[in-house]
This record gives sequence, C-alpha cells and structure tokens, in this order.
Amino acid sequence: LLVGTLDSVLDSTAKVAPFRILHQTPDSQVYLSIACGANREEITKHWEWLEENIMKTLSVFDSNEDITNFVQGKIRGLIAEEGKHSFAKEDDPEKFREALLKFEKCFGLPEQEKLVTYYSCSYWKGRVPCQGWLYLSTNFLSFYSFLLGSEIKLVISWDAVSKLEKTSNVILTESIHVCSQGENHYFSMFLHINQTYLLMEQLANYAIKRIFDKETFDNDPVLDDPLQITK
Repeated sequence: LLVGTLDSVLDSTAKVAPFRILHQTPDSQVYLSIACGANREEITKHWEWLEENIMKTLSVFDSNEDITNFVQGKIRGLIAEEGKHSFAKEDDPEKFREALLKFEKCFGLPEQEKLVTYYSCSYWKGRVPCQGWLYLSTNFLSFYSFLLGSEIKLVISWDAVSKLEKTSNVILTESIHVCSQGENHYFSMFLHINQTYLLMEQLANYAIKRIFDKETFDNDPVLDDPLQITK
C-alpha cells in the first residue's frame, strides 16, 4: 500500500524540499518519491490529493506490482501535463512541427493525412496506465507510448468507432472511452478532457459525413485547415 510519510528530516540533501511523500510496497526495499514540499502546509495538500485521487483506488489491485505501476503511471501523467500540456498548431508552430514529424514517423499513414492536434495522456492496458501521446488527425485516432523498453502503438480509424463517451469508475476518475471493432480503449489524464472529447466527437462525426456524402466532404473547406474543426 501507499506509504505516506511526511518526512520532515532536515538534512543537507533535502534543503530544497525537506518534506516528502514516499511510496513503498511491503516486499520491496525501494522507496519512490512521489511528492515533495517546502513546508508542512504544502506537503499536506499533496497528501490530501493522494488520499482523494489515488489511495482509495489501490484496494482494487491484486498485487503490489500492479499498485506500484498504477501509482507511477499516475505521477508520470501529472508530470507530463505540468511540463508539456497540449500544444496547438497556431500557438506554437515549432512544437507542432516536431509533433507532426513524430506522428508521420511512428504511424506511417498516407502523406495526405492531416494532423489536427495532439495531447499528452495515459492509455490503459487493463489496470495499468501507459503514459504517451494521443494524435488526432482527420481520419485516425492514434496513440504512441514508449516507456522502459515497452512500446505501445495504436491506430483507430474514425469510421470504425462505434462508441465514444466520457466515463468514470473506481480506477479512472475521468476518462474517454473509445470502442472500435468490439475492443474497448480508455484514455485519461488530459489537461482539458472536455475540449479533447468535443474535438474527438467532431472528427468522428466528420467520418460519418464522409461515408454518406464523400463528394461534399472531399470539397469541405474546413479540412483545408484542420484547426478550423475546433472553431
């Protein structure tokens, strides 16, 4: 279980953040630092957040390894969101170009495929979150993650999506559920989940529109600049 120790040992190596919250399982000698604070008030806020968003979920896991993977995934997701957020093409063209190159390299989709935007998020394999990047393009939902030697690559055509919804349960406080060809996929830890969901919904609707009126869709000026989809 999560070991929440308000460690106030002031030593020469802890001058910046003297208060820390550590994670350790009974069968491990390794402590993982998952939060730190400059004072008791700050670390207490971190502890209260962990109680509300992580600790009450741990009882559903069957093994200490699953608990550690879950906690690490949650914390990695928070760090990624804090440091990178999601970037829009018009706000940061250079970062968008970098993302576009990664998108093209990872998935090898047709050259005419247009990337609309991308987000840092977690993809759930069972009860374990995998931190990575979600790429939304005009025809596909794509996800890529590479952590600790483990690669996850997912490509879903919008016209193959049979269900798209926001959902929550004991493990996933707030997530986006995508069902395609009988398989369920869950994505969470978005900075702005409502904005992301609405964009995904728009892209899925465009896919339906393309099926029923391909000629009109192909000539749609909105897709000349994919960012207009969100406006």
